[in-house]
This record gives sequence, structure tokens and C-alpha cells, in this order.
Amino acid sequence: MREEDHRCPIGQSEKLFAALVRSGKAPVEFIRFPGGDHHLAEHGKPSHRVFYNHRLIEWVERYCAKERRG
Repeated sequence: MREEDHRCPIGQSEKLFAALVRSGKAPVEFIRFPGGDHHLAEHGKPSHRVFYNHRLIEWVERYCAKERRG
């Protein structure tokens, strides 16, 4: 989550995360990117962009490939 995102304040992100955890329907993980905003993937700190994109690819490979296998 992005700490300095004025479009989606961190408190809203924390509430969404808590609701997802309580639902128990999907594995979730909360990750903060200090100094990040809504455009982290395009304009964030290089190390944050690399980490973000690696995690996104990892998620797609884990959960989307699982769906296709049945």
C-alpha cells in the first residue's frame, strides 16, 4: 500500500485489508511502500517498482496458473 496516496488514504487500505482477512476467502498480504503514491508502479522509487512488479508477477503465476490447472 502507498503511504502518501491522497486518492486512497492508508486508513482505507488498512480497512480493506482487515475486511479481506476477516472474510477468509483469499490469501492477503499488506505491503507498504514508504513515500509511494497511486502511481508507484510508474513513478515510484526504482527499488519499490522492481519489488512491486515482482510481487505482481508472482501473484499472477501462483493464482492464475492454479485456476487454469483446475
